[in-house]
Amino acid sequence: MEVPVGYTGPVPDGMVMLDIPATEYVVFRHPPYDFDSQDAAVWKAIRKAVAAYDPHTAGYEWNPSIPMWQRHDAAGMGQAWCRAVRKR
Repeated sequence: MEVPVGYTGPVPDGMVMLDIPATEYVVFRHPPYDFDSQDAAVWKAIRKAVAAYDPHTAGYEWNPSIPMWQRHDAAGMGQAWCRAVRKR
């Protein structure tokens, strides 16, 4: 969930606030799915895709200074895992 820069309001339990730097990302996306019956399989599939992808093939490398983050709305947008890259 995006909030304005400088937001100081409440943060729901179990959530954290972090700044997402503007950079280039590889996005591993899964379309909408049924959370109750498919969530574990979707996570497994995305983890497998992240582990298998080599950004060198596109002239990039992973940027470990920026943590991987994800967006999750099973019924709406599905899942998107975003991992930062930089030009080699």
